[in-house]
Amino acid sequence: MGKPFEIHIYHEGEIAMRPELCWIGERCAEKFALFQRFLGAGSA
Repeated sequence: MGKPFEIHIYHEGEIAMRPELCWIGERCAEKFALFQRFLGAGSA
């Protein structure tokens, strides 16, 4: 599994931050599931 999502935080129309996110491993499973639900992953 790769990185299915990337978050860009914009300020005044420019990328101000692009935080590193973890997607694999047990400590990130809950965060990954939250992003899947929030971004509608798997719904076409």
